[in-house]
Amino acid sequence: MRLDTLEIARAPLRYGTDACCLQLCDSSYSADLIALRNSDLGPYLNRITVTEEEHERWMRSRSERADILDFVILIQGRFGGAVSLTDIEHGNRCEFGRMIIPNDGRRVYTLGAEFLGMSFGFEILGMQQIYCAVVEKNETTLRFHLRNGWKLDPSYDRHAIVNGSQMHLLGLSVGRAEWPRCFAGMKSLVKRLLDKESAPKVFEN
Repeated sequence: MRLDTLEIARAPLRYGTDACCLQLCDSSYSADLIALRNSDLGPYLNRITVTEEEHERWMRSRSERADILDFVILIQGRFGGAVSLTDIEHGNRCEFGRMIIPNDGRRVYTLGAEFLGMSFGFEILGMQQIYCAVVEKNETTLRFHLRNGWKLDPSYDRHAIVNGSQMHLLGLSVGRAEWPRCFAGMKSLVKRLLDKESAPKVFEN
């Protein structure tokens, strides 16, 4: 499924800069996404095995839903990972999640991807609240979100099966009133990541 062929009503969209941006997911990056999800992502992200046909069917079903936006992360025009906004209640709230960036040089752009996802939610979709859930034992990701202004929110706590084991997920949220403070805290580093002159180079020419 290619969005530029208008097979569905959703057209191509990019949000960000040439250095780092989010692009609505379509078949252009299926091979990258399948390879990423089949790779060893550590104990806190589900490793899956899917065929291209299964992935395409799954991607199309999500692309046609009004409550899901799946993005690929592009770093200097190349595939850098994935992130999603799901359970979108337009003008109210949505979940930020499925942020997966390979554990290599591209991971330096994690903050850029987080900013772009939050900015799209608050500034473009008009969300009043964005929430997420992090495996309780995943202290690195938990500290990352807290450092960026998220607050623990037990109303979004839940349990989930991750790689065959039941795990406790801690809920976090950010409200529209807190978003300017979050942005102020990440602004200086995000500006460097999104400026093609200062952005770290992670690919060989």
